[in-house]
Amino acid sequence: MDEVRYDRQLRLWGEEGQSSIARTSVCVLGSSALGTEILKSLVLAGVHSVCIVDSAFVDTPDLGQNFFLRESDLGRPRAYATIEYLKELNPAVIGHSLLLSPLELSDEDFAFLLQFLVVVGTNLPEEVTNKISSFLFARNVPFISARAYGLLGYIRIFVQEHTIANDHEENALPDLRIDQPFPKLREMAAETDLETMTIEELRHTPYIMLYLIALRRYREVVGDHNAFPDTYAKRKHFLEILWKMRREGESGSLDAENFDEAKAAAARSMHKTEVTL
Repeated sequence: MDEVRYDRQLRLWGEEGQSSIARTSVCVLGSSALGTEILKSLVLAGVHSVCIVDSAFVDTPDLGQNFFLRESDLGRPRAYATIEYLKELNPAVIGHSLLLSPLELSDEDFAFLLQFLVVVGTNLPEEVTNKISSFLFARNVPFISARAYGLLGYIRIFVQEHTIANDHEENALPDLRIDQPFPKLREMAAETDLETMTIEELRHTPYIMLYLIALRRYREVVGDHNAFPDTYAKRKHFLEILWKMRREGESGSLDAENFDEAKAAAARSMHKTEVTL
C-alpha cells in the first residue's frame, strides 16, 4: 500500500478501509462527463480496476463538457480516450474500456457485468436502468444509477441488505484494565518496590505500572479493597497518592515524564472494565 499517495484517506478509514477499496473492481456504463467524474474519484481513491462501457465517439460538444478530452481525440472512441487519461492520475489502477453501447446489452453482456463488485450506470434511460438493476439485484451485485441535469442530479442505489459494522469509534477510551489486570501484571505490580529503585529506574517505569501501585495504596487508604477512582473526586484523591510516589533527583527536582503522562491520561485511563455487547 502506497501510504504517501493515500495518506489523507488512510487517516479517514484506516488501512482496512483502503485495502477494501484496493480490492474493488468497478464498471461504469457511459463515458459522459458524469461517468468520467465518477471514475476520476474512484481512480484517485485507488480502486483495483475500472472499466468503461460505451460505444460513443468523441464529438465537438464533448470538448466543452469533459476536460479529460482533447481536440486531438475527435473521432476516437470516447471510452478509449477517457480511460487513457484517467490512468495517468493513478498508474496503480488497472483501466479497461469496452466499445459497446450500454443501451444494447445482450444476455452475454449482462453476464460480463457479474465480474465486477460494483456497476454504475450514468444517464441511462429508465427502461435500461430497470433491466440492468433487476438482473444485478438478483445476483447480489450492487448497481448505482446516476443522472445529471446541469447542476441537478440524482443517484439511485439498487442493492440487497448490506450490513456494515464500523469499529472505528471516535475518541475511544483505552482498555487498560486497571481495575482488572491480568494475573501476571498484577503479580508484577505486587512485586515492584519503587523505594528500592534508582531515580533512573523510577523515571522509566511505565505509567500503567504506576497506576497499579498507586491503586493498591489508594485502596489501603480508603479501606476498601475494591475501591476504584472512577469519579472526579476519587481521581483527585488517587492522583494525590500517585504524586507522592515521586522522588527527588540529584538536582532536587521532582520532574518525571512518566508521572506527568500518568496525570495527563488519568481521566481517560481510570475507568472500569466493561464488555460492550
